[in-house]
Amino acid sequence: MINLNKITYKIICESEDGSDNSGTGFLVSKNKIITAYHVVEDCDVIKIYNETQYICNATISHNINEKFKCLDVAILNLDKNIDFNNNDVFLVKNINPGTKWKTRGYPAPKSAGDNILYHDDNIVNQVLDRLKNNKINVELEHQKKYGSYKGFSGAPLVVEDRIVGIIVTESTEQGKSYELNALLLNEIEELLKLEEISFNKIDSLPIIEFDYQLNCSFVDSMNSELTPLIRSIIPVYKPWRKSKVDNKKIVNLKDKLLYNEVNHMAKRYIDQSSYMSLVESVIDEIDSNEPESRAIFLWAINEAYIESKEFLFKEYDINSLDEVSSLNCIRQNTSKVIEFIFNKFKNNLDIREVESKEKLSSVIHLIICYGIINCKVFERPNNYKGS
Repeated sequence: MINLNKITYKIICESEDGSDNSGTGFLVSKNKIITAYHVVEDCDVIKIYNETQYICNATISHNINEKFKCLDVAILNLDKNIDFNNNDVFLVKNINPGTKWKTRGYPAPKSAGDNILYHDDNIVNQVLDRLKNNKINVELEHQKKYGSYKGFSGAPLVVEDRIVGIIVTESTEQGKSYELNALLLNEIEELLKLEEISFNKIDSLPIIEFDYQLNCSFVDSMNSELTPLIRSIIPVYKPWRKSKVDNKKIVNLKDKLLYNEVNHMAKRYIDQSSYMSLVESVIDEIDSNEPESRAIFLWAINEAYIESKEFLFKEYDINSLDEVSSLNCIRQNTSKVIEFIFNKFKNNLDIREVESKEKLSSVIHLIICYGIINCKVFERPNNYKGS
């Protein structure tokens, strides 16, 4: 799974006249970074930072000729090696409109901190048949988290856990950003070959959409896949906020589903609950080798549920302190809650460990079911006397 924290870097361009420029770049080998050319154009000294920590200096590759300058792409050669063991660069010709994407960058007003743009409200508007302004062919709708995305130039465009493009510009209206623009990496295949950068070439991305089906027929054969999938969640949530772990379980899953009015999928979760011993055995194995993994895993599930509630309450203008209104909102939108959590974990799991979309869907629903049973998803019935 792509760890955006490890592959994205802040680029500071220093000039002799004292003016500085900044942007983002992403690691594609142990000593090479891709960025937007305009970030490092007319630069005397290029410095690479991870958040606020200086890493090394860099120079523009001699392979960046006029063609690649016009495409607004640059390869930077680092003066030291950085730990790198990924092969996440993919050349694709098309991405379906509506596909969700994510990135990480360094917006100029905000040098560090929460600078990851997750999938939630980010979708691909369209992939153009030909280059626009000679340098972009993907238009991206974003969550409008910042008024300006200056500084995101050079950030990776990530779709379905694959780096498929580079963000180069933003479109603004009345001084506010409403769209980001990117270039698919298949446009620079020649450059990647010249730089001996490894890449994968595929016709289309395997889009994993939310699936209401819980296919129990796959579960018996998923033991070998559950371990790496669940294990891939743990690093995403480190460091995590330690809190008192609530180990109380609701024995009667049916009572909890009825209380929260989980009508559409209740029967299927009850059916799948019989496989919880499989999930338990996988988590026991991971926890024995990596202490606190169980607590982190449960906390991660609960965090996804809390985020889903915040999303709902914002959408329907619910006061989260109003317990009655909050519960009614959850009951009326249980499918949305499940879909939110499903997509959250889909984005964090290493989906390349699973051979089919159906198996991935079943694994995620197993995790959600485990969270329901362990009181990390949905509300505990009032005055419940179960242990």
